[in-house]
Amino acid sequence: MKIFTIIAYITVVLTILCSCSEKQDTNSYLITNFSQSETENLKISELLGTDFRIINLNEAQGYSIGRINKVVKRANNFFILSDDKTIFQFDDDGNFISILDKKGGGPGEYNRIEDFDIYEENGELVIWLADFSQIKIYKFNRNWQLSNAIKLPFVINKFIQLKNNQILLMTGQNPNSLTLINNDGNIIKEFLNKEIPFLTLKPVQFVKIDSSIIFPLGMSNSFVNYNCTNQQFGFGKYIKANHFLKRSELLDLYNDYGYDFFIELKKINYIKNIRQYGKNIVIEYSMKNNRLLSVCNLQGESKHINVFPNPSYINDISKKSNPRFLLSMFLTDSDDSLLFLEEPDEINDRYALIEFFAK
Repeated sequence: MKIFTIIAYITVVLTILCSCSEKQDTNSYLITNFSQSETENLKISELLGTDFRIINLNEAQGYSIGRINKVVKRANNFFILSDDKTIFQFDDDGNFISILDKKGGGPGEYNRIEDFDIYEENGELVIWLADFSQIKIYKFNRNWQLSNAIKLPFVINKFIQLKNNQILLMTGQNPNSLTLINNDGNIIKEFLNKEIPFLTLKPVQFVKIDSSIIFPLGMSNSFVNYNCTNQQFGFGKYIKANHFLKRSELLDLYNDYGYDFFIELKKINYIKNIRQYGKNIVIEYSMKNNRLLSVCNLQGESKHINVFPNPSYINDISKKSNPRFLLSMFLTDSDDSLLFLEEPDEINDRYALIEFFAK
């Protein structure tokens, strides 16, 4: 049973309003003609496809991964941030390769990893990490060594490097939430007046959708779009429907309840996460306090399941007793797959990654 119809999704994304004025909005949507219906009792492979694999992570002797905060796949390597202080590197088969563990106040060290990503420089992988008001860049030379730092006059909460030698930041300690800089740290432009309920920190704060970067406005049905082609900011909406939380309603919740607005979200339909999966859109959302996952394609076809607390799917992917890995999408970022984290059932079990590939 269908709950979404998508009309030329790719075209919509590329034509999202790119005005720099925050007074202007757009009625462009990623997903149109939403209709509510009962969820289907699908196999996970019917929802996400049969082209998948499970990668068990082999921990290195003397190290424990601990609590995982973010997972990034780049160049057939997996990088995992643990407890905001350590980054583990694994190969494509889950074998441990290296670790970046330099927490401290000395030369070449960092105080805390607010965010990180992996890029290629001269054919080699480098780790970029946000350490309060600096982006520190580490290269591998028998061990990860600090090679450069971009210093800024404000806190860097999240970042993403763009292909035109620019960096988009989610920043603190300044009036605007989004700041675009060049690789020398010079500010190019700023956008989005700082509003606390819009700044829900997520491990993957910036989501790539074709040639655009999406910055979610909290749990609302709206986002900021940065179009990498014309280098402009604008606003957009996820789903054409009135019963998902509007950004104005989110602001009203915060004004009425303060930081307790998170409690009130349980009573409201809201957007959790979104990813591009080949030519599909995968969206995680909450309706009537149920967590759902839907996959929508360009032909207007959609499949969906209720993940929690009343599962409506058949777990034909994992042997674990708790298949709630479907709610881990917010932790992961991959250029060529849809990636999930599977936590161990027992203390001695290993973490695993479940990777789906779009056809």
